[in-house]
Amino acid sequence: MADPLPKYARVNAQDPQAWGQCDRCGFWRNRADLVSQMAWAGTHLYDTGTLVCGDRCYDIPNEQLRTIILPPDPQPVLNARVPNLQYEEAGPVQTNLAENVEAFSALLPVESVEGFEIGNTVWVQLSNATFAQCEIIALDAVSSPNTMTVDPPILASAPYTGVVTILAENT
Repeated sequence: MADPLPKYARVNAQDPQAWGQCDRCGFWRNRADLVSQMAWAGTHLYDTGTLVCGDRCYDIPNEQLRTIILPPDPQPVLNARVPNLQYEEAGPVQTNLAENVEAFSALLPVESVEGFEIGNTVWVQLSNATFAQCEIIALDAVSSPNTMTVDPPILASAPYTGVVTILAENT
């Protein structure tokens, strides 16, 4: 009994052609109908060495593996005028409260008054997770802990290690 012919391979006695097996599905086809599977690598497509059916098994190369070509950077601005950001880079002047402060108190015991000046507006972190905005009217760097007197007095209690931060520098 003769072997059956492959399903997708054509036979022509006047024009004989080689057969080949698809590396993906395993069907036998005419070798001329098998194509090389391509894949992206960097900026070019390359041949993976796999021969597959051109009509059924060929996968379109995935663009995700392609290298992204970015456009060139824009031309720099000549003689640019950059703002002086020294204050922002240094960060805000702040300190922590040295002990709990009761509501309606104008005297704040702080770890340090360094960097604060009379007339600065400050935020004081309160126990209820809000902030009070006050103006410094007096500083005492001699006593331990240092103290700052603010106006108006804070209306709620403030926790130990609560933060006191300069809101804006008065000029």
